[in-house]
Amino acid sequence: MKFKIFYLLVGLCAWCGCHDEENLIASTEPEPFLSLPQGENPWDDRIMDLYRNMGIEIFYKFEPKDVYFNYTSGGWNELRNDTIANETQEYPYGSNPSFGLPFFVFKDSTKKDSIEIWVKNTLLPSNKQGEYPVGETLDEYGLPLVVNVEPDREEPSWAYVTTFRLLISKFTYKVECADSSYVDKQLDLLQDVFLNYYPSSLLREGLPPRIMLGKDLIMCNENGELIDTAYVLGPNNFILNYGNIAVDKLSEARKRSIKTSMNQWFVTDLVFDLIYTEVLNNSTWFELTDYDGMMEEQTGPTTFVGCVRMAQAYGWLSYYVDCDKKETWTNWTREMKMRNDLMSYLALIVAYSQEELLKLQTAQRVPGGTGTARWWAKNGIGRLSKSQDYSGLARKKYDALVDFLKTKNLDLAKAGEIFYVPES
Repeated sequence: MKFKIFYLLVGLCAWCGCHDEENLIASTEPEPFLSLPQGENPWDDRIMDLYRNMGIEIFYKFEPKDVYFNYTSGGWNELRNDTIANETQEYPYGSNPSFGLPFFVFKDSTKKDSIEIWVKNTLLPSNKQGEYPVGETLDEYGLPLVVNVEPDREEPSWAYVTTFRLLISKFTYKVECADSSYVDKQLDLLQDVFLNYYPSSLLREGLPPRIMLGKDLIMCNENGELIDTAYVLGPNNFILNYGNIAVDKLSEARKRSIKTSMNQWFVTDLVFDLIYTEVLNNSTWFELTDYDGMMEEQTGPTTFVGCVRMAQAYGWLSYYVDCDKKETWTNWTREMKMRNDLMSYLALIVAYSQEELLKLQTAQRVPGGTGTARWWAKNGIGRLSKSQDYSGLARKKYDALVDFLKTKNLDLAKAGEIFYVPES
């Protein structure tokens, strides 16, 4: 009992001592975030000018939480091994393989640090399936692979190789801060391939409020493959690659590919609904095509004849949208055909120069096919030429859309021209 009274008195003294101090108040200030400028260099002045003129925050110094943390879902988007997959396969040693069963041999029997997997069957000679170093490595898709070789306890003359594939979460990525000495060149790239063609209001509407300048950007795509990518849309930011010597090694063809991909993604995905509403309500562009007549069509533009006929009759170019099956075409509503029509024109404008669009192009056959020749779905070369646009309606729609978008400060035709090198 004496001990209890003692501890009670000590506790009261401690409480009194705390009571004399100021009351603790929870801070209402948010956690510190990145702020501009990040330095006192010429590129920092340039970043501040872009911020004032376009309302876009651009950072080249950041922490992992700034690029990986999703403030909405609480998720973490950093590229990482998720789990050991159940893609486990055992291959017996090749001294006595079962007939038709894949087996392995050591590439160098003295070192035994690398294996070759072979397959045998009754119809074909042995074929090498793959070569892997023993231990942890990367497979042909760039995914982590663990190769273990262990003797068979029951058959000492045999050994087994077991491969474990380490899964990586799709659409996760890895990026490092850009080297500051390359920030100016990265800003040049960003403006040349993207920013120069849009008003600041549309950029603010379509993009996250931050652009991160990084380097060594790697992403796991929808197929589970690791790829080097030029850009990625993070949960709270847009991340651009090449903030190092890699920016000096970009060819004109690669820059053009980045330009096409980035702009098509922006106009057909991020801000497409805004552009569609503007064209629908404030222009007569959709009146140039007889969509009611299209609704009566039973055959979509999946053949050479179909593509030419759609371009001739309706100015519908069958570009960029998936209409390879009759079932797809006939199930589209009138609005879907209108939206896909505009989407194709937008994607076409930012991808190709007018010279390419007017170039005469003969029809090509589907890869491996022997049937009727057709135009490549994703090839815009010659789409406005007389070989595909007999009536000139597609050219009329192209010009009308380009002119209308210019009234909204959208010079998409300029995006189509950039990095194009005319044939000599």
